[in-house]
Amino acid sequence: MKATYSRDADTFRIALDLRPGPLTTEENIPGILVDRNRAGQVVSFTVLSASVTLPKGVLDEVPEPEDKWLSLVEAAAYASAEGEELAAATLRVQIHQGRIPAGVLRKVGRATQISRTGLVNYLESRAPSGRRTKPARKRDSRRISSAA
Repeated sequence: MKATYSRDADTFRIALDLRPGPLTTEENIPGILVDRNRAGQVVSFTVLSASVTLPKGVLDEVPEPEDKWLSLVEAAAYASAEGEELAAATLRVQIHQGRIPAGVLRKVGRATQISRTGLVNYLESRAPSGRRTKPARKRDSRRISSAA
């Protein structure tokens, strides 16, 4: 379990399950978001306008959230662990074509890194597609006999 407070967004979040993955978000109570995983289990709560909603002094000692940065190779491995077949070269192509927004990317030396949150959002937005399978080539059933 981990609690974080984003001063920029004024949100207080309690994460019950720290494993990343696709989530669905509901706002059952105004100002409180509940995130659920694929199995429907609650994995986090987010309080909007936390500085107004929560008592003073509560947020002073809560750390800022941190996003993990992944190299493109690490991002491809992460995607594979989530069941998505994705190569680092494919990510590079998607970046150059503008399908991954620049706000979730950073350069460290010559290497490009993507935030884990940005990667998860990209994976969720991808259309389920794959390469078309080519029809099997018909083979000639006649045998070519060699003249002796």
